[in-house]
Amino acid sequence: MTKKIFQFLVGFIVLFHINSWSNPTTSLSKNQWVDSVYQSLTLEEKIGQLFMVAAYSGGKNLNYSTIKPLVEQGKIGGVIYMQGNAEAQIIQTNELQSISKVPILIGMDAEWGLGMRLTGVRDYPKQTSLGATRNMEFVEEMGASVGNQLKRIGVHINFAPVVDVNNNPLNPIINFRSFGENKNLVTALGQAYMKGLEKEGITAVAKHFPGHGDVSVDSHYDLPVINKTIKELEDLELYPFKQLINKGLQAVMIAHLNVPAMDNRTKVPSTLSYPIVTEWLKEKLKFNGLIFTDALNMKGVTKYYSAGEVDLKAFLAGNDILLFSQNVNKGISMIQEAYEKGEISEQRLKSSVLKILALKYDKGLHQFQTIDNSQATVKANEQIDWFLARSSQLGTTLLTGNTISLNESNNKVLLISVNERSGSARGIKEGLNDLNINTTYLSLSNAADIQRLKNIKQSEFDHVIISIHASQNYPGRSKMYGIPASQLNAIKFMMSWDNAYLGVLANPYILQSICGFKNVIIGYENNLFAEKAFINVLFEQMEAKGTIPVSVCGY
Repeated sequence: MTKKIFQFLVGFIVLFHINSWSNPTTSLSKNQWVDSVYQSLTLEEKIGQLFMVAAYSGGKNLNYSTIKPLVEQGKIGGVIYMQGNAEAQIIQTNELQSISKVPILIGMDAEWGLGMRLTGVRDYPKQTSLGATRNMEFVEEMGASVGNQLKRIGVHINFAPVVDVNNNPLNPIINFRSFGENKNLVTALGQAYMKGLEKEGITAVAKHFPGHGDVSVDSHYDLPVINKTIKELEDLELYPFKQLINKGLQAVMIAHLNVPAMDNRTKVPSTLSYPIVTEWLKEKLKFNGLIFTDALNMKGVTKYYSAGEVDLKAFLAGNDILLFSQNVNKGISMIQEAYEKGEISEQRLKSSVLKILALKYDKGLHQFQTIDNSQATVKANEQIDWFLARSSQLGTTLLTGNTISLNESNNKVLLISVNERSGSARGIKEGLNDLNINTTYLSLSNAADIQRLKNIKQSEFDHVIISIHASQNYPGRSKMYGIPASQLNAIKFMMSWDNAYLGVLANPYILQSICGFKNVIIGYENNLFAEKAFINVLFEQMEAKGTIPVSVCGY
């Protein structure tokens, strides 16, 4: 044996033993690993496991220099990524896992996939669009696709599905993020989405308990109040949570809501309420999974409680994981002080930490492997177009009125686009061109075209097609979803026209501002697939299979 070969073998053996010593618990069973890790932690490190903080792998809030020491010092158990791109997030995750004594959980708000948070990744269909399909198989399939997308970049937890029943059209924070206003539909599609995520090993987190659908206040800015009786809450808001818990739901997020029927103290958010988190969710509904707070930097809690105090009260209420703490060091300090005073028992702390460690084991973090970041953005986009196209095929809705037969005279067709932005209406124009329909085009984003529209008479055209394009998904202060009132007002004189066909490529609630059109088709989203589906339904090239999942204009 040569000297070089001997040195290589010695080096290999030493390296093998170092790697074995550095993580001696990888071969242990789940219970053994969880118990051994728990026993190895200091009190401060145990408390640190309760915290998941916001992480940004890019953008103006890039905060790796802040996150890194928290991980190194064992002061957090996980992060929730908010902005950046797929490649940068993977690099950051690999680095954080490599320096952490206990591997960290990675979570994201990805209700419609990574596109909700990361640049370069397109969106899957939104929840209201999925509600229109009423197709559990499709929603489960999409949940699995989102789950695979998350798994590829090292994410373990998706803060989805939203199972709030959106029964307030002016809801400023849930709205299109809900599957609809029918509790059975919301429950069925929420369960389907959950199953899809779980197929790919992603933990689904149903939110926002006890139900955020009937509010007119955004909890990011103030504390909404739900003034309903217990019976009303049980009949509607609590219903989807009960059903999903019975189907094995693993995690729940608590909302920032004041619910007097469940906790009659004034200005106490559900997040900080022992009666709501422990007595209702844990005891009455028998939920024993992980309980997450909503973000603890939202004014629904910070308006009335200080940093650190919020963390302590949230833990005392019964939450397991504290999201978005304003001040981790202060939060740890206050929880530790309460523990040392006997206000928090060892059993209470241990219960939450063991659940967190058990989830880490289930995610394979006891044997963490470096994540490959090559072509991560490209891979994240691979399946999205198929789901957008399929959602439009299943969800496009003929709300009222008639369609147009291609056998009819189509010599004079006027297309009017409302709120057209760069690229919007492209799918409509292409669809009309594919059908060889000669079209005159007006864009109401152009002041001159608005003026021209005022002089148009019904008899000038065989058909008038009006397409409304989304600008924002929430109602906003104007309650018009970012669509200028001047443009909506410009088309109102056509409401009674038999030959005017309205296509809503936007949140269907926008119809509340223009009720009265005789022929209405809803495409729900402003993308190429929804636009082409609208034209294909309008000209009877495709069946309208969707059903509107919310109530508008009496429909």
